[in-house]
Amino acid sequence: MFAPNRKLRISGSKLKIAGDDEANGVYFIHQPSQERIRVEDSDMVTNHPSKLIILIPNLGETVSILIVVLILFYHLIFLNDFD
Repeated sequence: MFAPNRKLRISGSKLKIAGDDEANGVYFIHQPSQERIRVEDSDMVTNHPSKLIILIPNLGETVSILIVVLILFYHLIFLNDFD
């Protein structure tokens, strides 16, 4: 479970969110409904090719995470929430 208002560090490769495509971004997926909840640009603390740090929104339900980048390719190696 992701704790709201904490930072989530996502490490890997080819993670940088870039480009003009509105689909690019970090999303949490609400498991029962499969609704995508996009992380606002203002909640992206760090946006580098090897590391993203985002503020976790108040989700209140079971969710998974999806990262969509310019080439529609995503890698997840580590997910850590921290203060």
